[in-house]
Amino acid sequence: MDPLRENIYCATCKRKQNHEIVLKHEVRDFDPEYGYDWYGEYYIVQCRGCDNVHFASIYCDNTMINEEGDYFKDLSVYPPEPERKSSHYWTIEAKSFTSMPSFLSKLYGQVVDAYNDKSLLLSAIGLRAIVEAICLDLKVKKGIIYKKNSDEPVMKDGNYVCSENLEGKINGLVEGGFLVKKQASVLHQIRELGNYAAHEIKEPQQITIKSGVEVIESIVHSIYELDTYRLETKK
Repeated sequence: MDPLRENIYCATCKRKQNHEIVLKHEVRDFDPEYGYDWYGEYYIVQCRGCDNVHFASIYCDNTMINEEGDYFKDLSVYPPEPERKSSHYWTIEAKSFTSMPSFLSKLYGQVVDAYNDKSLLLSAIGLRAIVEAICLDLKVKKGIIYKKNSDEPVMKDGNYVCSENLEGKINGLVEGGFLVKKQASVLHQIRELGNYAAHEIKEPQQITIKSGVEVIESIVHSIYELDTYRLETKK
């Protein structure tokens, strides 16, 4: 039997061990609507230390890119290695926005409630839904698509390629003057977070969702609240 490329946790040995591959199955798919490409490798493996059998999987998609621009993979094992979780959970108090549309305010409140209930998977999907809702409210229906990790737009037959998916709409917010590129870049991360949560049904970390909520609050303030401020100068 061939060895697995990485040492993985063995629930019997209570530590990471070398494992041999008993059976391997590969799956690959592409979602044209979201431009989402992914693949998974699923294994039945046998520990070289105790001979017990475990299950392992390797997942990768086109959003999983590190700071060096290289793709990385997510390795999971069952039974999983016990997590050392902090006993402290940071709750969020929903902010009051005076000019945010009521349906957006309701959605934002539901995301905060889900986070405070420790429903991190639902929170991630909800954050993505807020971005969709902002585009809907501002009537942004499409936008230019850019090459991966580049400011260069995709061209076809001498014309800019536009898309009506959320990636295009976020870029459309910049084109419409609602956001600057740096803000859009962060919204793309929320889009990818929501896509990953919805497709993989995998719960993100608490700090990731908390940061995502703070980003949404900042974007909402920039789009809906900033114009309400009036500074009077004394004459």
